[in-house]
Amino acid sequence: MFIKITHLKYHQEYQGIDFSFECYVLADSRGLCLDDGILSKQSIYNFSAGSDSYQDIYRKLMLLIRNSKPRKIILTVDDHTLSTYRDTNNNSDRSSHFMTFHDFNRTYDFIKTRYLSRYFPIFESKSRDIVKIQIASMFSFPSITLNYDFEFTPWEKLDSNEKLQISYHRVNSQFEHNNHSDQQKKYLNLIINACLLHDVEIVGMKFPLTRAYLENLGTRTYSAGEILKSRGIEVLDFRNYFVNRDDLFLNSDHLTAEGGKELARLIASK
Repeated sequence: MFIKITHLKYHQEYQGIDFSFECYVLADSRGLCLDDGILSKQSIYNFSAGSDSYQDIYRKLMLLIRNSKPRKIILTVDDHTLSTYRDTNNNSDRSSHFMTFHDFNRTYDFIKTRYLSRYFPIFESKSRDIVKIQIASMFSFPSITLNYDFEFTPWEKLDSNEKLQISYHRVNSQFEHNNHSDQQKKYLNLIINACLLHDVEIVGMKFPLTRAYLENLGTRTYSAGEILKSRGIEVLDFRNYFVNRDDLFLNSDHLTAEGGKELARLIASK
């Protein structure tokens, strides 16, 4: 039962993929907003997932190369994507499903990563948390309900001080350290090398941001985009495209569904 719970609530959606496309968007949560209908008309598939690191993206890329013939990937190179917080805040436990036996140095590592962590939730902390929540709900009293009446204020309705304060905390959480992650940089270079080896074109992309986020960001960057540019790869920079359209943002650095439609149209036109 617990295996079914962790599969349905945690693994299944992440693993969904259509191998029939020619181009794939590979990004973290900033890519989730993109309108699938608009992209699919241009033979583009959105393979983004919240919290994806470059390690996760590399595993996804190798999955695509093994199972389909991608001609192009659109790769996130936002200013924060080489942050050290992605070394721990990622989907390594889920993207490991895309790995093969040859990706491991030891048979035990393969079995533990691909099977024990997946089918025995005790081996994986995130799966354990899902099981704990499920067990707790089984023993809760139906007569006791907790009602939290949260009022969500759209980003555009917040005043300028609130936007700046929220963005300040958001930026600082992503740029906690001055130095980039060596691990994420390694996997970014592996992504580039794999694309060159298998004749897959790369286009880098920076997602739109709010004016408040950009003001707090300043010149801070871990320079993922510069790594691509240094190797002759084009980078589409959409950071400033919607700075006067707070109505298209869900929060300081994520678009709404309507914003995702506008961005998908931009991508298709490029």
